[in-house]
Amino acid sequence: MNILVDTNILFSIIITPKGKIATTIESIKNNHTVFISDFSFEELSKHKKKLIQLSKLSDIEVDRTIYFFEKDFKVVSSELFFKHYYRIF
Repeated sequence: MNILVDTNILFSIIITPKGKIATTIESIKNNHTVFISDFSFEELSKHKKKLIQLSKLSDIEVDRTIYFFEKDFKVVSSELFFKHYYRIF
């Protein structure tokens, strides 16, 4: 099964790396293909200071987690979503 993960899920994983959402995504990615939008990285970068504050992780630890997302999930162009969205309406 293909699963698209929203940026809010990525925020949750960074803020609570041992939480239910993080462990669920970890288990899902072992049996399914998990996709994230390239736009998610822009959003994570935009809110990085807040992520550091809420997670109590260092700048480097947050960067490592973001690298994990890039490495372990399939990154797709956000343009694909916008084109599809406009075709629906």
